[in-house]
Amino acid sequence: MVADRPISEGGGKSDNSGCGIVFGLVFACVGIGVLIPAVASALFALDATTWQETPCKILTANLDESHSDDGTTYRADFTYSYEFDGQNYVGDRDSVTENFGSRKAAQKLLKSLPVGTEAVCCVDPNEPSECVLDATFPVWYVLWLSLFGLAFGGVGSAIAYASFKARRAEKKRRVEQSGVVGRAGALSGSGEYFQTDVIDRDGDQGHSLQTSQFSGALKSARGRGGPAVHPADLEDRRADVPQKAKAESSRLGTLVGVTLIALFWNGIVSVFVFGMINDAPRGWMSLFIGLFLVPFVLIGLGLIAAVFHSFVSLFNPKVSIALSTGAVARGGEIDIAWEVSGGIRSIDRLQIAVVGTEWARYQRGTDTIVDESTFEVVPVISTADATEIRFGSATVTIPQESMHTLDRKNNKIKWAVVASGEIAWWPDVLSNFPFRVMPRPQSSDHITLTTTSGLNDE
Repeated sequence: MVADRPISEGGGKSDNSGCGIVFGLVFACVGIGVLIPAVASALFALDATTWQETPCKILTANLDESHSDDGTTYRADFTYSYEFDGQNYVGDRDSVTENFGSRKAAQKLLKSLPVGTEAVCCVDPNEPSECVLDATFPVWYVLWLSLFGLAFGGVGSAIAYASFKARRAEKKRRVEQSGVVGRAGALSGSGEYFQTDVIDRDGDQGHSLQTSQFSGALKSARGRGGPAVHPADLEDRRADVPQKAKAESSRLGTLVGVTLIALFWNGIVSVFVFGMINDAPRGWMSLFIGLFLVPFVLIGLGLIAAVFHSFVSLFNPKVSIALSTGAVARGGEIDIAWEVSGGIRSIDRLQIAVVGTEWARYQRGTDTIVDESTFEVVPVISTADATEIRFGSATVTIPQESMHTLDRKNNKIKWAVVASGEIAWWPDVLSNFPFRVMPRPQSSDHITLTTTSGLNDE
């Protein structure tokens, strides 16, 4: 299957990386806001463990209610008297956190400490007016808030950072392209020939500039310092050397990403689940809420399984790929060498292939649609022989009629060496090693247009 053009043409909406930065920072601030009470409660609880235990007597015990848009929550509200260093005091702090919760839990605590009960409170010897009825360290409260805050803060920071990088990359691309158009237009004596912000370097496609309009500019460019080079050609030339290929993503990075998503999702879902358990409504409403939460809980369990899967994958054999070049022309050959280390006997079958995929983002009505499909698969090896699995090499030819590497805002053509290893009763090995495919072999007379300053800088 060969794609002659992108799924959708460029265009689309403007860059949304700014919104991503704001959205991510808001999430990060929410995470910090959740972490603050967790840290404060932990510090107070640690300090309270050093306070002096003192007999006290319950004076009042009431059910305190708090109303909000999310519903009504409850807390057991106590006052109690105690004597310290010959002076009488009255305290009203019942616990380290003093949080509102379910009615059921509050009523249970009130029943255990009725008015007139003799109890024990913890008094700060340095400030006797400070005391707490229950100084137990709130392990689950601090842990839950910490995980929730870290999930929000981590996901928010990751979104903001990724959006910031995307914004910088887009800004750099536009500056480079505007420089290409401006300088090339000056060389030709006219900028009206340039119809798009990206100069097409594939003469076979022929939808960027008219060939007749090129000639004068190209001669002028060569007269000013030699043949011009397209920005993508610069990247191709940098990549066109023998190299050890770099995997598209690391196993540890995948584990961290999946863990943050799982913490974020399950942290939110757990609020509703614990709320239903502690203060569940009766009858059909209880059944309705339970059924409503089922799919969210299942997704959370699936994310937990994904975290476990990613963690176990850390111990998989490692596949390394070396290439004779990181940028091969359409119709050209590329040598691929592989080596598997770490428990190669566990791999039942190793499959390596050169895969071309197409990614496109476009508008359909008010919806933003993202499509990704595989348009080319060139087999390299498929073997169950342990010797061949351990290391080997092969030469493959990139089909002449296939699409070359393309990296635009709404359209991308990506090529990679994909290595997969089947392991029985264990997560399979799967690694992608990107490389570039050039439109055609470099030559001195093919039509390209930009300045030569980029090469001189190298």
